[in-house]
Amino acid sequence: AQCQKDDWKFHKRCCKKPEEPKAKAAPEKKSPAEQAAREERRKKKEEEKVVDNDENITWYKHREWKPTVEPKKEFTPTPINGDAAAAATAETAKPTAGSAWNAAGTWEEKDVTAFAQQGLKAKLVGFQSVDVAGGALSADDVEAVDGDASKPVIRGKLRHMFDLSFKVKLTF
Repeated sequence: AQCQKDDWKFHKRCCKKPEEPKAKAAPEKKSPAEQAAREERRKKKEEEKVVDNDENITWYKHREWKPTVEPKKEFTPTPINGDAAAAATAETAKPTAGSAWNAAGTWEEKDVTAFAQQGLKAKLVGFQSVDVAGGALSADDVEAVDGDASKPVIRGKLRHMFDLSFKVKLTF
């Protein structure tokens, strides 16, 4: 191949000055004591080498896989009757709470504050008197019910969350 100075990119990449061969240096003669010391240091280094990863790695051999000699098997579908199909779908379908549009089961919340406040008032007013320390304790009236109540569906499970406070007028 000849030098192509006109094409600078090619010239820069491919054309190099020929290098002169380097003369081999004559090996130095060392005393037997130096050779023995060097050999001893080399053996110590080999002994001190720490093997960090000596486990048998088999999971990375997917690139070495070769197809087997077995012939390909033909797949022939088998028909199933309607009863078996209904049973299979009934097994796989999990009953979940929440709306039909929320198939992923993400956060879905329903506010039930009014229902909770009315129910708490009804339960507190209707509760029976209790005998305590020489008298009877009964609830006359529920003055106020404040707070929030909701029914969130989180990851397909229905939960109940509430933060309610109330004032009850008690008689003794």
